[in-house]
This record gives sequence, C-alpha cells and structure tokens, in this order.
Amino acid sequence: MRCVCFVAVLIIVVNARADDGLILRSKISYGNALFDGDVKPILNSPAILYPSHYSFKGPYRSFSMGVGTDLNQTFTVSADIGIHSMSGSNTEPGWGFRAINPDGSYTESGLEYDLDVSVFDAFLRPAVAIQLPIGFSIELGLPVRFNVNSRIASTVRYVSAPNSRLDSAYADSMFAASGHHPVFDVDKPVRLYDQEIEDMPTVLVAFDLEIGKAFVVKDATVQILAGYRFGFAPISAVRSLRVNAIDLSLCVMYRL
Repeated sequence: MRCVCFVAVLIIVVNARADDGLILRSKISYGNALFDGDVKPILNSPAILYPSHYSFKGPYRSFSMGVGTDLNQTFTVSADIGIHSMSGSNTEPGWGFRAINPDGSYTESGLEYDLDVSVFDAFLRPAVAIQLPIGFSIELGLPVRFNVNSRIASTVRYVSAPNSRLDSAYADSMFAASGHHPVFDVDKPVRLYDQEIEDMPTVLVAFDLEIGKAFVVKDATVQILAGYRFGFAPISAVRSLRVNAIDLSLCVMYRL
C-alpha cells in the first residue's frame, strides 16, 4: 500500500513539474545474483541422505525504461518499468563410496548433487536520487517485482575414476548399516525434480541502493552506477531461500 501511494505521489509530482522538463531514462544492468537458503535436493529429506545447498550465486541481468524529473537541485524522482532475471547453480558432494579399478585396486567415488534456480520478474521501480557534487549521486529504489516465471531443479550424479566401477558389496553394506539408500544411478544423472518454485510469491517489494557518477555526452547524460539489491522477503519460505544482487548499471538520460 505504501508503495502504491509512493507511485501515485510520484506521478502527481512529474505531472506538476512537466514545465521544468522531464527526463527519459534507459538502464541496463549486469552483475551477480546471491542466493542464500537451505535447499535440499529433495524437499524435507533427511540430512543423512542428501546435503543442503546454502549459499551460491549466478548472473543477474536487468533492463528498464522510465521517466523522472528534478524536484530541486538536490533531489530527483523517477519511475522505471523493466524486467530482470536471476539464476544460480551449485554443486554439493553427497555419499562417498569405494570403486574398483580395472586392475582390482580400490579408489574413491561418490555422489554429487547439482542445483539450478532461476527467477524472471517484471518490475515497477519508483526511486529518489540525491545529487552530490561533481556528478555523483545516491539513488534509493523501492522496486515492486511481479514474478513471471521461476524454476528450481535438482540432479544427482555418480562420479568415479575413468573405467572404475562401484563396489556394490561395499555400498550395500553401507546402506544396511545406515538404514538409508539415496536415489542415484551409476550410469547416468538422475533428475530428482524440475519444477516451478511452488511457494514463490506473485508480488514482492524489495529495496535497492545505487551510487553513480554522471557524464554529459552531447545531448545525453550517461550515468555509471554500482548497486546492491536487497531481497528481504524469501522467494521460497519453505527453503528459507532469499536472493540479493550486486551489479553495475549503465543509464542513459535525455532531458525533454
């Protein structure tokens, strides 16, 4: 509700100050998406069977366009609409086994669990920028994210030395002693699941902070920004999974 009011006030301000000149904005961003949570290869599986993925990262990409205006020499307000994607992957070791080489000697082998997460959102981002001396600025944004698509996938692979084979008798004794048998196939990767994030919120409100330096290039102002995007709300509550992002942006602005 606060965000809706903020956008409404911003639109009123932009309309009221149209005589002072509007600023058209186009921004592209690239950086790292930083995931943090407790993600198991199989949801609610016991720790003895499957490891957890805690912290991992991947690419963050964003593109937006918008409009803004100067309130005075210090403050600028803007509103952008855009899209962004965040993805991350991680590999964790699982159970270790004994494998037999062609010459009869033993070597180590084991399981590896691969996790892939991706999120694609559209967003509306109202922001306030504080203009500092010599072209620097600090911009505070309150993006409202609308989820378009999300995926989470988990795969298990058996990893061993070339031409070696699993010592089945040794593995069976491990399973009998523990009372557990993890899912895997010695010949090929096994996809444990590949699905939408089932409890992904449809709408999320986030917060971001950017520090920028502006340069005047002919009729345009080009701004280079370094930003951090805070993901306070989880994208999956059952996995305690959150995602932040750190990025560099290039923003091109034209004054009408």
